[in-house]
Amino acid sequence: MDKYCSSYRMALVWSILLATLYASHAIARNPLPNVKAAGSSAGFTGTSAGFKVTWNTDDIVCRSSKGNIVFSASDFAKKRFIAHSGIKPGVKGQTQDYFYFQSLHIKSLVGPYLSLECTCSCEPYVNGNPDSANPGNDGTYVTLDLRNPQDLDSIVSLDSKLPARLEITALLGSKKVLQSISRDHRVNRALEKSDFNSLASFRRILDTTPMVDFGEGSAYLQNRFLNHFWFHNVINNRVIARLGVYGTGAASGFSDHIDLNIAMPSGAVSNWLKLAASRKEGLLSIEGQKKFPDLQTVNMLVFDSVSAEMRKPNAREMTKYQVDGVRGIMKDLAGKHHK
Repeated sequence: MDKYCSSYRMALVWSILLATLYASHAIARNPLPNVKAAGSSAGFTGTSAGFKVTWNTDDIVCRSSKGNIVFSASDFAKKRFIAHSGIKPGVKGQTQDYFYFQSLHIKSLVGPYLSLECTCSCEPYVNGNPDSANPGNDGTYVTLDLRNPQDLDSIVSLDSKLPARLEITALLGSKKVLQSISRDHRVNRALEKSDFNSLASFRRILDTTPMVDFGEGSAYLQNRFLNHFWFHNVINNRVIARLGVYGTGAASGFSDHIDLNIAMPSGAVSNWLKLAASRKEGLLSIEGQKKFPDLQTVNMLVFDSVSAEMRKPNAREMTKYQVDGVRGIMKDLAGKHHK
């Protein structure tokens, strides 16, 4: 598994889903936290760099100008489920059942760059009982270039040493990004005397997976750290971008970000940022926080070892997995949000 922990943003939508789908006697036996409904069911529909993006509680679907689907949350969930669990759909003889849920939240959409907060839990079951010795919780941020959907495979991979093909340095300039990172006192303190002038040197630092103390918790800076970005705002011709981090170990449940304040770049990226800032197309996270603060796209899947089938859970499976495992996760997640 990645060194990331579970995020807490999907707590709200889980409360609604579980309260609706699970048997009332089970809920009475172990009541859910009192939280509000999540997000707007209408969600977001918009265009950016020729792509049409639809985001609601059921799915995130991105289509090219020709109408072809280049990304969907449901497909992303299937790929991550397989990567997390190692299941082989269609192959008989496997002995573990699995329950998987994934929650996605769009952080920003600028040009063809779609930035997501992704949280998931992969719970293995043996003979109907949860295998607590093999938990599978994961939280991360990812940014996709919708023009290159094949890059999704490298992002889905759990190999944290595999570099992401898209990094914020390619969009805003390596030197400017590294200088902005170095101005964060928390990172500077942890990486004392490190070379922030060379991208190659900084990559070598990331290869060692350094731990940074963010005050409320600690987080590793992994090899893919420079991919975990989103665009927050544009102020006075300067770009406010953010690099997200998730806690691990004793800091499980912690998430934070590093602010980058960089002069507006030239070229297409500048045009896309200005379009998003003017609300003509795309979505900056400062706007998303106002309109869709708790909107989550949730996908749930099960793997039935008898039939070797990966599919959506039926009512019986929802009840079984909720009673055995999901409620404990839900209790921990309730009411805790990423900034």
